[in-house]
Amino acid sequence: MPRSGSIRLNFIHLPITTSLYIIGMVLSLKNLRIQRHAYISTHSYSYSSSSSRLNSFQLTTNVEFKESSYKINHNDHCMFVGSCFSEHMSNLLKKGKFPITSNPHGIMFNPISISNSIEDVVKLRHYTKSDLFTDLVTKDIHHSWSHHSSFSRTNEEIDDMVSNINSHIEVAHRSLVSSKILFVTLGTAFVHQLISNSKVVSNCHKRKYIYTSTTTSSSDIYGS
Repeated sequence: MPRSGSIRLNFIHLPITTSLYIIGMVLSLKNLRIQRHAYISTHSYSYSSSSSRLNSFQLTTNVEFKESSYKINHNDHCMFVGSCFSEHMSNLLKKGKFPITSNPHGIMFNPISISNSIEDVVKLRHYTKSDLFTDLVTKDIHHSWSHHSSFSRTNEEIDDMVSNINSHIEVAHRSLVSSKILFVTLGTAFVHQLISNSKVVSNCHKRKYIYTSTTTSSSDIYGS
């Protein structure tokens, strides 16, 4: 099967009589289409009946939400951690001028990485250059197994990268202490683990040859 986003073209050889028959069909359809356009252009045609029938169809699903008794206001600090849904929701609330902190390690999807991120924030973990690794393809970009690629930097910016990572953790720590709600959005139970030490990574950074993939169980999640 072709991968998502790819197209496979299959070429077949047809007898000459079959090929001529298909060409004849195509030309007939083309001629019919030309005649149809000529008919529409020379005759008045009303689309009102068709439009009314289309409008009668319900093409959306209406979902009614009961108003929650638990509410937040602009004095309540909230923190979001997890998937891109968490990122989008936090951005919407920020536009509404709510005090929001989101994803101190960047977007992540599996529950173990999200749990590790929250633990880093609670314990105020301090990252150093030894926690980073160099991209073997570009040989100029540094990544962190615990962070989204938006934190990655070049060799010249490695000090800024470490500073930026620790700054996000410090801000998130202060925010978590004062937050009324911690929103956690999960994206998948599928995780990547380093072959060398079985560590679950938050982002594989497309280095397929040094990790293996597996699915987390409920015991793995609770144990983390």
